[in-house]
Amino acid sequence: MQGLLVRRVLGVAFALSLAAAGCNRIEIVEAASPPSVLLVTIDTLRADHVGAYGAEDAVTPVLDRLASQGMRFANAIAPTPITLPSHASLMTGLYPPSHGVRHNGVYRLGSDTTTLAEHFRAAGYSTGAVVGAVVLAGQFGLAQGFDHYDDQVHGRQSSRSGYPERQAKEVTDRALAWLKGTHDPFFLWVHYYDPHAAYEPPEPWAGRFPGRPYAGEIAYVDAELGRLLAGARALGHEPSIVAATSDHGESLGEHGERTHSILVYDSVLRVPLILSGPGIPSGSVASGLVEKGVVSLVDLAPTLVNLAGLPELVGAEGRDLLADAGSPGAGAEAQGWAYAESLVAKLTMGWDGLHTIRTDDYQYIQSSRPELFDLGSDPDELGDLLDEGSAALSSDQRRWAEQAEQHLASVAGREVHRPMSVLDDATRGQIESLGYVLPTPGSGDALVEPFSPRDGLDWIKKALAAHEAQLAGRLDLAEALARDVVDRFPQSQRGHDILTNVYLRTRRWEKAKHHAEVLARLAPDWADHHARVGLTRMKTGDVPGGVQAFEEALARDPEHLGAHLGAMHALGLGGPLDAAREHARAVERLATQDRVFVELGRVWQENGRSLEAQTTWRAGLERFPTSERLRQRLAQDAPPAALAEEGKVTR
Repeated sequence: MQGLLVRRVLGVAFALSLAAAGCNRIEIVEAASPPSVLLVTIDTLRADHVGAYGAEDAVTPVLDRLASQGMRFANAIAPTPITLPSHASLMTGLYPPSHGVRHNGVYRLGSDTTTLAEHFRAAGYSTGAVVGAVVLAGQFGLAQGFDHYDDQVHGRQSSRSGYPERQAKEVTDRALAWLKGTHDPFFLWVHYYDPHAAYEPPEPWAGRFPGRPYAGEIAYVDAELGRLLAGARALGHEPSIVAATSDHGESLGEHGERTHSILVYDSVLRVPLILSGPGIPSGSVASGLVEKGVVSLVDLAPTLVNLAGLPELVGAEGRDLLADAGSPGAGAEAQGWAYAESLVAKLTMGWDGLHTIRTDDYQYIQSSRPELFDLGSDPDELGDLLDEGSAALSSDQRRWAEQAEQHLASVAGREVHRPMSVLDDATRGQIESLGYVLPTPGSGDALVEPFSPRDGLDWIKKALAAHEAQLAGRLDLAEALARDVVDRFPQSQRGHDILTNVYLRTRRWEKAKHHAEVLARLAPDWADHHARVGLTRMKTGDVPGGVQAFEEALARDPEHLGAHLGAMHALGLGGPLDAAREHARAVERLATQDRVFVELGRVWQENGRSLEAQTTWRAGLERFPTSERLRQRLAQDAPPAALAEEGKVTR
């Protein structure tokens, strides 16, 4: 196939080292054609809940079989305990500072990065993806390079959260449907979301795991993975190479964190990583080969590229885990450390960001109250060696902590800055209803109080409770909880954001304006804050001030729909009609719902332009022919015949 480099013989490079290691089975497989690749990510799967990783009560026969037939990495570390940025690292071989995606929902992977899918497609591969939840929707940038990106998550809401997800059965069905119509070689990414909270496995798995729903979800997904592999075989599209891993783990109450995203201990960072297929050393038939050195998920992309015989993934920070013929895993050993981070507390509460270096022996967490753990004697990370200060460290420990700081500085030195995206209300609501507290965009630029997230979990819970109360319409409770948060942490954008929304919904315009203006001061580069300042000023009768704030928003984001609407009110202050029409054209271009046309017509009407209002509603009806609200506006506000005759409205 044109442009495709193929390793004619896979596995030869490992023969001598495996023999020296006493492996019972050495396979040298000659590949007659480019290998098809299946990448499976099982969301929120911590390593110690998989049988191959020592979980005695786990029911994961498919994952265990893949591990026994291939290679298992005992200490694979996720780059962040957050779904979107971790998958961005998986797909690019870059740590989050280098690809710029630092949280769910408000960042987008840039087109200037090269993804696995782009690399495979350029080599002639058919590329497909099926994801299980809207948090990985294509709008966030991971779709680049895929011929087929199935992110259409409809119907079932995930348990009590109301968050749209697809159960593993539907994901498997959709993946097999794509395989049926594709050609070899292919690169297929399948994402199962089920182990993510809330844990509600379907029957019979719920009944088989009473009191252990998280384990039941994992067993259910494992069974669906088995069905996927069997179905691919039956279709004649059995992948040559299978990689199975997760984006992050789950705290399950450890260290005071119920789920994940805030802290960076092993419970949320250590994940399974299993490779199976030609060229992958498999050790003994019974147990497979185990690489015990610490590796990172950023290593997976360059490893898969090299296994498939493709050109090197230029610029990747990860390395081929099977590189250097003399030693399996030598690529990881050459690195010796893995980086991880969580900026959730920084972006939502204005606290420290957490940055960590993990090696075989130690984990160092950088914050205003740094932590150091000796993983050999303290694998559960319960005894912080820095609790008594750095003077209590041995010379070796002190030297290691200094090296960790150097590694952190080297990663930070490659940081790129991505602008936060504006989410539509529906998508933001879907993601936040899961339990993620999304930042208000621009929060990364705000002042940060030196405060370690491990000391503030109760405040995180209070902010989340305020958010959930707001979603449930319990606005008095949301106000009380958010007020407590901002009284203690005046720089908490999450608290001010909730209060702004509560006061807008309860028509307390002055209070809404106060908190909107605080948000604009905390993060002055974010357009959405200025747009809400504009809205609240308009509501309090300050039309010139409102127009000024809307124009401030447009200076920061020329595509901000609400700011274009608001800036049109300059017409009522004597502003030029042509400028209002430019804003109106932008609104129509950006509109995705009929209510936008309803509102645009109303703005025209409020500024004395009834004919433009009528023309707008008719244009909206052409775009949304079933819109009853547009029909009603046209019927209620039809202009007199004399005015209709005048109607030469330039659009």
